[in-house]
Amino acid sequence: MEYNRQREKDGLLYTCQARGVPGKKTDPAFFLPIYLGAMNKNGQVIQKIDGICFKDITLTYNFQSTSNGDIEDATVTIDAQSPRSLFCYEWFFLGNSELMHVDTIFTHGKHTITFKNLSPDAKVDLARNGIYTYLFCDGWVDTFVSVFKSILAFVGGLGTNPKLPII
Repeated sequence: MEYNRQREKDGLLYTCQARGVPGKKTDPAFFLPIYLGAMNKNGQVIQKIDGICFKDITLTYNFQSTSNGDIEDATVTIDAQSPRSLFCYEWFFLGNSELMHVDTIFTHGKHTITFKNLSPDAKVDLARNGIYTYLFCDGWVDTFVSVFKSILAFVGGLGTNPKLPII
């Protein structure tokens, strides 16, 4: 966390407000979320996230272990406070190489995501790497348009005849 605080003080932390890339939010590759951090210790907290909708977001990671040390289930709690508007939302991507989850937060308060019935590989990955957290910077429509424009950038060169239109 100290690393992120120092980067934020230096103006180097990658946030939605300071993407550093000029352009419209529907441009190609603008659908990619920003990286918030990896949570790999029980009780680990990522705090002071300034989102698009909520000014103060805190993420907390906890897991339950069995007597032999295996992770039984993992929980991520998202505490979203200070909404900028009544009709806004935040859009998170949580996961690692074995599990993935997209969650949308419409209301302020605590929201809990629990990963249960984990496979043996998911348990090992959670124990070693934890869960990576990302935040999408734009709404669903802008994200879809950005994905579509990104695909268009490559479609012409993928076929047998690049001069043929895609439709």
